Amino acid sequence: MADRAIDYSYRYEHESSLEVSGRSASLKLATSGGPTTNPRLYAGRVVAPVLFADALLAVGAVARSRFHVPAAMLQHILNLKDPVATATNDRLRFEAFSSCCSAYARLDMLPGSTDGELLGAGTTNVDLGTDVRAALAGVFEGVVMDLHVGLKDLAIEVDGVPHVERKVVLPSRWIRGFLEVQAIQSDMKPRFEVDGAALRRFLRDLPRGATRPIQIRAQGRDLIVGHRAAADSVQVGSPDRLRLMERLASRATALRVYAAGDGSTAWCLELPDARFTLALSTEAWRGFSGEGRSLDGLAAADQGLVARLRAELAWQSRLSPEVLAGRLGVDPGAVVAALSVLASSGLVGFDVAEGTYFHRVLPFSVDRVERAAPRLRRAGQLVAGGAVRFEPSRAGAAEAVAWVAGRNAEYRVRFGPFGDACTCPWWGKHPGDRGPCAHMLAAQMVRAGRDGGSDDA
Repeated sequence: MADRAIDYSYRYEHESSLEVSGRSASLKLATSGGPTTNPRLYAGRVVAPVLFADALLAVGAVARSRFHVPAAMLQHILNLKDPVATATNDRLRFEAFSSCCSAYARLDMLPGSTDGELLGAGTTNVDLGTDVRAALAGVFEGVVMDLHVGLKDLAIEVDGVPHVERKVVLPSRWIRGFLEVQAIQSDMKPRFEVDGAALRRFLRDLPRGATRPIQIRAQGRDLIVGHRAAADSVQVGSPDRLRLMERLASRATALRVYAAGDGSTAWCLELPDARFTLALSTEAWRGFSGEGRSLDGLAAADQGLVARLRAELAWQSRLSPEVLAGRLGVDPGAVVAALSVLASSGLVGFDVAEGTYFHRVLPFSVDRVERAAPRLRRAGQLVAGGAVRFEPSRAGAAEAVAWVAGRNAEYRVRFGPFGDACTCPWWGKHPGDRGPCAHMLAAQMVRAGRDGGSDDA
């Protein structure tokens, strides 16, 4: 069955245009809007045009890639190739998912990569068409490239073709993908680091067409590929996805690798005044949109804190949960849960290289969170129907036990110091590797006092 979709019509005040002057051209694209009436967010000159062109092409390559797409969904998502550009308080960011949502890329243009002025903050939707990509690929040293990011247009002085208003079909899996990728990255730990030369040797020797998972570890100054897990290795399923780094490998000065407990990895290429992050799910068939790792935070979040936290975002590129917690006078864990809710509506992402969140706005509505998370929606129905009851807590007990009435039986949910569990068939099939089941979410909601629930534990 094709994935559910949310239709958005981008209504621009003018058609996109291409202004040619000598050997350069200014391509002006319309945008998806932003928080202010300021028509310009950023205006300046790109310091390294070739690097910027290659990096933006790498982000676009991820958006055009698909490593696993069920036949029923193929036609539905072939045209979804639009990276998202954001101007924040100190940098420009470009983000994209692969069509299968198993790969996520982000380009951070750090201070020093451009010579200009930040005039505001906002998010724009950039459509990299065939001719635009060809123009970027033809950028050479010595070309002058000016960049303008605004609420009404985005202009890059490269050859291209005008883009007109068009209707975009946005699958709900993209909403879940942006939510899950930040939740998974926030759980990642640094594993190893090598220089750019080691990355280039690794990609050169990487077997082409490999489909089975491989183990990668650092040995001396090189990356070693193996097939047996080791304490210092990371596993990569569908390793051909690593080739998405090839275009930028020649310019990388260092590679830092991070991994989460579920096997997801992040590969951060350090570039001159820029950074390219490629996050990969455990397998191509298991995209970020279906993991459910963030549902714990969504179920436990304090909705009042969510509103307070949203007021603190202010388009900052570095949001520390500890700093925010101190400012708001709450526990950092509560802030992380509230950030999960904001992430589900595209309002925050996570930068694994800096270990902080960042603010940006995507065209997702906050009220679509539960619609994009069927387990969370089902949990809300269970709570509203009074299906959750907690056993009386015993003195000194380290765990809490709840009983949740499902469709066919009553299931036992246990919250303990060594992990949580449920007796339902879904949890038996996915014990912890796809996030909590609906029964566990319902019990968490009751413990948090959400939706009229009470804490009986």
